[in-house]
Amino acid sequence: MEVYLPCSIEEGLFPTERTASFVDRDGNFMEIIIDESFVKDDAIRVNLIERTINAVLVEFPAECTNGAWRAWIAKESFIVD
Repeated sequence: MEVYLPCSIEEGLFPTERTASFVDRDGNFMEIIIDESFVKDDAIRVNLIERTINAVLVEFPAECTNGAWRAWIAKESFIVD
């Protein structure tokens, strides 16, 4: 099962790089620079770590610009493939 987080996707500095931006459960803006292989349509592939009733803890494929590798995201924000 692959889990995707919908994001705003922009071109990166290099041809195979993408910049994705999204909001976490608490409304904090987050941005990550990743390889295009982690992008599917307008979403990035993430690893599911833990679930609660309203949120999911995910791990990103790279470090976000704020230094985070993980974040709590609202449960309804995900796409499961």
